[in-house]
Amino acid sequence: MNGKILCQLIAVFLLAAVTVQAETARKVIGQRRFNVSYTVDENLAGISSVELWYTTDNGQTWKLWGRDEDRTPPILFEAPEDGTYGFITVATDNAGNREATPAAGTKPEAVAVVDTQAPLVKIESPMGGQVFGPGTNLEVRWVASDANLGDKPVDIMLSSDGGNTWATVAQGIPNTGSTIIPLPGAAAEQYLLKVVVRDLAGNVGQALTPVPIVLDGRAPRVKLLGPKVSPISTFNVTYEAEDIGGAGLAEVDLWYTTDGGLSWNLYGKDADLTSPMEFHVERGGSYGFFLQAKDRVGNSTIAPKPGTRPELVTVIDNQGPSVELLSMNGGAFRGGDAQEIRWRAVDDNMADRPITIDYTIDGGVTWLPIAKDEPNDGSYSWTAPKANTNKAFVRVTAVDQLGNTASATSKVPFIIDSVAPKSRVTFDLTVSNVPVIMTPPETPVVAPVTMPVKPPVTTPVATPATEPSNVTAVPAVPAAPSADEELDKVEKWLSLRDDEKLAQALGVLDSILLKDPQNGRAYALRGWYYLGKKSYNEAKDDLERAASLRPQDGNVYLLLGRVYFTRSRDMSAKGRSPEDKARAVDEATLAVGCLEKALSLAPELAEEYLWSGLANANLADLRPGGQERAIAVSRLTSAIDKSKSTHDIGVAYFWRAMTEQKMGEMTKAIEDFDRATDSLGPATKEGEDAAKRATDLRKKTGGRNP
Repeated sequence: MNGKILCQLIAVFLLAAVTVQAETARKVIGQRRFNVSYTVDENLAGISSVELWYTTDNGQTWKLWGRDEDRTPPILFEAPEDGTYGFITVATDNAGNREATPAAGTKPEAVAVVDTQAPLVKIESPMGGQVFGPGTNLEVRWVASDANLGDKPVDIMLSSDGGNTWATVAQGIPNTGSTIIPLPGAAAEQYLLKVVVRDLAGNVGQALTPVPIVLDGRAPRVKLLGPKVSPISTFNVTYEAEDIGGAGLAEVDLWYTTDGGLSWNLYGKDADLTSPMEFHVERGGSYGFFLQAKDRVGNSTIAPKPGTRPELVTVIDNQGPSVELLSMNGGAFRGGDAQEIRWRAVDDNMADRPITIDYTIDGGVTWLPIAKDEPNDGSYSWTAPKANTNKAFVRVTAVDQLGNTASATSKVPFIIDSVAPKSRVTFDLTVSNVPVIMTPPETPVVAPVTMPVKPPVTTPVATPATEPSNVTAVPAVPAAPSADEELDKVEKWLSLRDDEKLAQALGVLDSILLKDPQNGRAYALRGWYYLGKKSYNEAKDDLERAASLRPQDGNVYLLLGRVYFTRSRDMSAKGRSPEDKARAVDEATLAVGCLEKALSLAPELAEEYLWSGLANANLADLRPGGQERAIAVSRLTSAIDKSKSTHDIGVAYFWRAMTEQKMGEMTKAIEDFDRATDSLGPATKEGEDAAKRATDLRKKTGGRNP
């Protein structure tokens, strides 16, 4: 009888047979109850029974499990415990022929490894709670053990919803104990990590991080708080900085600019990452700040680049306001009469009610109060005391927000006279032929005021309604134009440069200011008028008054900047004494400040960029070594881009070429002189000058680009 047997080990609950070759078959099974199937080669007598024998020691000893009387496979086997079980079947036919019973040392025909234990798994890293940046390559380390692991039994998974769903990020990897997985982007902020290990029997072991790992893809949040002004050059910059992603702050960097953001410098890092941070410079001025922060996984706010606006501007103000007393400089006044005290006080950080006024009648030995905490409106009506003195002075003091003060006092004493003169009549018997001319008391002598010529007004005569009249009715007299209408008219004359009309302009403006001394627009237009007439001192006085009355009018600062610019050029041309140079620098600095103010109020006007470029170039010539040349090039470039005037574009090219030449950028200077020639016209005097400068530069560089 041929006893070759094919055993099939089938998990009962699956009821699926697994065919195993007799000599080499080895199957790992995750259940203790399973079916063992067999086949028998039929002989002539036929099979009467099949016995199932098993061994747990690889054939050293054998035990009979049972006999299949119905000769219909499979035979249900139940292992008492996990382990390795070998099997042999013994068949008997109806004639009494029987296969040999397995003896000690007989090798099993098929082997089943019963393994119902899940693999042991432990995560060594990460343990959870750590913070990583998005896209980080994360090393996962684990320990997994099992007697029946396959070649690639490990899967690694991530969950962003607390373990409700899992995504496999590494599948079927060897049990090496470590691997690298890429973390996702910033889709979620927290992830659970799970290591899953499967053995050959299908048992699954797993381990999870006890708490999520944190994925921080968000830059810190930063905000600069202050100060906006400081009375000293060493002060604390306060800020808020927090890392909202969980990694924690690693670095806080303070950047500063002195040119409104055209260039930036890294001042330093805040060592303790806690506000405030001390800032120190050698000189006063306006400083812009920008804060950059990084967290521990590399997320960072942006660093400023050229052109970035400051987040905070701090003015180091250790200078008192500029104060000028415009009245009460000499003269004689009657005690008890009202006198107008007029002044001009300017400061970038003026206090709310900054003016204090006092006076003296003894030459300054003692001072008596007139007013305190007055608004800076430029005038105050004062009733002079009933005193008699020729040593009276008035003093106006202004204070800024930081407590810096400055005063202006009457330049010369004035007289307060409270006693009427005494006169008496005498007779002079000498006959004189000279006629006596007297001015009637009802006709006061007044200095003439230029007024605009207006047609005479005819007053209509009323006629009783009961009496018919053949007299033609006189038309109603139109209402006199308002001050704003008059100012609109003057502004039009100034814009059109109408010389015929401009002859009337000054009279119109004087008339308006006589009625309304606080009309800032009238002062501005009169300053414009004086600027056109090259009366720069008068233009300066009127425009400074206009600036105090209209502090948000960019056109006023544009005109005032032009006045300071021209005065500076005149002063620098007059002489080379230290006093002349110092005054020229002061005026040039004021010009730059006014034009920067104009730009801040109306940054879209090409004319403001042009004049700001000229002013910065002028200041750079008078005070080399600063940032003014670079600022001048930037401003002039903006003027070229924004301007629609061919002449203004030519002027901007010319001045930019002059500045580039002084910066040593000869190639650019030659190109800009050529552009200036084209824009200004080669036949014009300005165009000829630009062409000559380009030719001279080419000769200096040997006819080539330097």
